[in-house]
Order: sequence, then structure tokens, then C-alpha cells
Amino acid sequence: GKLLGWQPSDLLGKNLIEVVPALDLEGNMIAQDSRPLHHAFKANAPLATVASYQRKYGTVIPLSVTTRPIMVDGKAIGGVVTYRDISEEQSTAHAKSEFVTLASHQLRTPISAIAWLSELLLNGDIGRLSAEQRVHIDGIHRSNQRMADLVGEMLIVSSLDLGTLVVTPEK
Repeated sequence: GKLLGWQPSDLLGKNLIEVVPALDLEGNMIAQDSRPLHHAFKANAPLATVASYQRKYGTVIPLSVTTRPIMVDGKAIGGVVTYRDISEEQSTAHAKSEFVTLASHQLRTPISAIAWLSELLLNGDIGRLSAEQRVHIDGIHRSNQRMADLVGEMLIVSSLDLGTLVVTPEK
């Protein structure tokens, strides 16, 4: 009711599924037979999901929705639906993903420098290394490569979270 801008008198005696629009990720209305409460009735079981709902005056809000049908003699006579605003949670998750992306990009510069310098040393471009020096520089080079791989994976995950991952199909 109040979370979506409706007063009890607005909803009394009405079917909530018909009155309060639910929207998909593209902002299109979800058909009545695809709504969470409808699925809970069909499955005769509780259902938890996330959906966007349109408030009384048109704004859209992301909600965590928990539905539980009320059954009498095997027949659904109603349902209990609990809505929880997850706007702040989604905003925090988005900010976290943006931070991970920024930090990962910033880490790439020193990682590249360490890779370049360690390769110069290992290739003998700056002079000959002793066997012990070669072992240590090789360890630095391998550890740096693992760090580069981790940063690359962090970028992929944050891009997935932000919806900015670019996929280029190839043969």
C-alpha cells in the first residue's frame, strides 16, 4: 500500500495484480499471469523474487517480493504479499561495482610496469643476472601475472554487474 503510494481505501475490494503494475527490466508491464502471486498460486508454494513496481503516481521502484498463497481445501482464496524496497541496496551494489572497475583499471598500470621491468631483467636486456637473482625475478614475474589475471577477472565480474560487458562473438 503505502510503499507504492496507495491508501488502503484505494485497494479495498480490488485485485492487487490488476491495480498495481509490475514491470520487467525493460520497463514493460508484466502480464497478469506472469506475476509473482500468480506463480505462487499455480505452484501452491511461497515465492520470493525481485521486480519493479509502478507507484500510484507513475514512478517505478525495485522491490523484493515475497508471496504466499492462502489455501483452503486445496483452493487459493487469496494471498499474502510482502514488499521490501531494495532501491538503496541496488544503489550500493552499483557503487561497489563501479569502485571495483575503477580500482581494477588503476591497478593495471603498475602491474604492466612490473611485468615490463621484470621481463627486461629476465631477458638480460639490462645485464646478466645471477642464478639466485633470476629465481627471485622470475617469482616476481609469475606473481605479477597472477595479479594481472585476478584484476582481469575482477573487471569482468564488475562489468557483468554493471551490465557493461561487451561480448564480441568470433568463430
